[in-house]
Amino acid sequence: MESAAKKLEDIVKEKMSALEGTAHSYAHVDRVVKIATILAEKEQADMELVQAASLLQDIGYAVGEPHNETGAKLANEILKTSTNYPQERIERIVKIVLRHPIAFRDRLETLEEKIVWDADNIDLLGVIGIAECFTGLARNRSRPRLTPVLKI
Repeated sequence: MESAAKKLEDIVKEKMSALEGTAHSYAHVDRVVKIATILAEKEQADMELVQAASLLQDIGYAVGEPHNETGAKLANEILKTSTNYPQERIERIVKIVLRHPIAFRDRLETLEEKIVWDADNIDLLGVIGIAECFTGLARNRSRPRLTPVLKI
C-alpha cells in the first residue's frame, strides 16, 4: 500500500509539472521538504505536518495568485480526497500553506508554521534561490530590470 506521504508527493509533482524551470518548481519544493525535515527533527516538531505542508506550500502557483490562498484551497481539496488525515490535521496543514509567504513573518503562531516558513526562505533566499532569480531574469528579458528598483 502506498504511503500518504508518497501519494501526496506524486500528486504535487503532477500538479506542479507545468512550473518546471521556474523558481517555484517541484525542485524548489523538494529542497524545502529536505530543509524543513532537518529543522523539524532538530526542533522536535510534528514531522508529518511539516512534511505535508512543505510539499503543498507552493502548489498554488499551479493555479494562480495569490499563491498562498489558491494553494491553501487546493491543499484542502487534495488532503480531503487523497489522504485519510483527520480534519484537525488538514486544517493545520492548510493554515501552514496559507501563512508560508514572507509577509507572514511576524504572524506565525506554531513551530511547524515557523519551520516551513524558514525552510522556504532558506531555499528562496539562499544561493540556489538567488541563482534561480538570475537565470529566470536571463531567460525572460521582457521583465523589468532590477537596477531601477534597487536604485543602483
